[in-house]
Amino acid sequence: MIEIRPSTEEDIVELYGEKPRKSLKSMSVYKDGELAALAGLIIDHTGCTAFCNIKDRESRNKITIWRHARKIIRILAESTKAPIYAGAEPGLVGAGGFLERLGFKMIGCEGDIDIYLLDKSTLNKV
Repeated sequence: MIEIRPSTEEDIVELYGEKPRKSLKSMSVYKDGELAALAGLIIDHTGCTAFCNIKDRESRNKITIWRHARKIIRILAESTKAPIYAGAEPGLVGAGGFLERLGFKMIGCEGDIDIYLLDKSTLNKV
């Protein structure tokens, strides 16, 4: 069974090994009672930056990941009027396409990272 709920500090420490150093809003995904992923927004004066950490990424079903990511991005987008940015991790095959299917549009590059902006008007279409 999959459950999505607001992240606790313990969830963040479990996945990242330390308490958050920045202001954030995040949701945790539990599968069969165990933390499977965490996704959220790092909040600062310029807007929000989306992030995600999936435990054991290789063994996860891609459709299930996308479906829950879409649900989480809707929840988080409704919680802020600020723009939401994301970066496609270099070397992670398909990262850009995944972000685009979630509703992000590429707006440029910063070094070797492609930068995306969430088009909030797409959130209710899929």
